[in-house]
Amino acid sequence: MTTTCHVYAKCTAGRRHFLQEVFKGSRTECNTHVKQRTRNGQPTHFLEVSSLAIEAATKKFCDGARFDPIDCCYYD
Repeated sequence: MTTTCHVYAKCTAGRRHFLQEVFKGSRTECNTHVKQRTRNGQPTHFLEVSSLAIEAATKKFCDGARFDPIDCCYYD
């Protein structure tokens, strides 16, 4: 059984913190995605690999912030 995993980018909009989903796949595919970014010299310090849904992951990785779906590009 394969569990769906997500790669989230931690974003900030002013003082608000939120997550944006960057990649979705199996745990192995997500870890490979992060390693590939590292090999390409792209930053990965803001990425989190998790099997949690975005609401639960926001509470865990954004210091207990409540989930509020807003659109922001993680490249900003």
